[in-house]
Amino acid sequence: MVGKSGDRMTVMIDSIRTKHPQHLFLIFVDGVLTSESDALLDAEFCVKQQLLRLPKNSRLKKPLHYIFIQTKNEVALNHKIILEEGSELCLIEECISSSGKISLSIDMVLHPNSKLDWYQLQPVDSTVQIKQLRDSKIERFSFMNEPAVSKEKIQVDLMEPGAECQLRGLYSLTNQQQIEHTLIVNHQAEHCQSGMLYKGILGGKSRAAFRGKVHVHPAAQKTQAYQANHHLLLTNEAEALSKPELEIYADDVKCTHGATTGQLDSDAFFYLRSRGIDQANAKQFLLNAFADEVINAVNNKKMSHYMSELFHV
Repeated sequence: MVGKSGDRMTVMIDSIRTKHPQHLFLIFVDGVLTSESDALLDAEFCVKQQLLRLPKNSRLKKPLHYIFIQTKNEVALNHKIILEEGSELCLIEECISSSGKISLSIDMVLHPNSKLDWYQLQPVDSTVQIKQLRDSKIERFSFMNEPAVSKEKIQVDLMEPGAECQLRGLYSLTNQQQIEHTLIVNHQAEHCQSGMLYKGILGGKSRAAFRGKVHVHPAAQKTQAYQANHHLLLTNEAEALSKPELEIYADDVKCTHGATTGQLDSDAFFYLRSRGIDQANAKQFLLNAFADEVINAVNNKKMSHYMSELFHV
């Protein structure tokens, strides 16, 4: 990293490290693992450039923070993450771009009884493929509140009984920002659970699109699945598209889906104003209440606090 752009990114990395001193960092510049990454012991896990493998029954004591830095006009990044049986990992993913476009592809395998908490900050164009085996569990949170054009596609295959995935997202867009989420969960085995909860706050001439699909195969009896997408439109020019979908071929399931698009509750806004709260703070209270459903689902207290700082004034 050289020149003014490199200097700015160095400052940003230092700022991230300062905010998260308890994290271990893997830093990639244009797809290459750099010497600025933290020293990692092979006994804890194996990391070889684009491959991360967590050994059987291991648990990393600190969250692992990926930083992807892009300095070229366009970079395609391909990574694979494997959690062996009984392993646990807290993963944070963050992208920094000086110009151009980042395309990130992640293939992930969760072996039996493994667990992953995954936080994606300021997502870019990304494609995620996840395969889950017996009794594995993943909780994934996606957050965006900075100018960007972002497209995210996630496919999760619940391949063996007891697997569970929870996918949640929160985004706040202004001006002419655009974001698109495509989520597909394939229930291929019995007694699996999945959930989707994505919320967006749209201002200016921003655009958001959500397409969620739950596919329940004939063998996937006792499936429990839900999906929900909710948008708040702060201007007449903002637009939101929601398309939740269920495709069910089993008869013993509990599956729900729904979507809403609307404006701030005028009655709630009037109530706050009538109690002496000024217009700006009343608006922010309502936005915070809308966002808190996702933020409060974050089990990691430090990450939950960090998300609150990003989205709350």
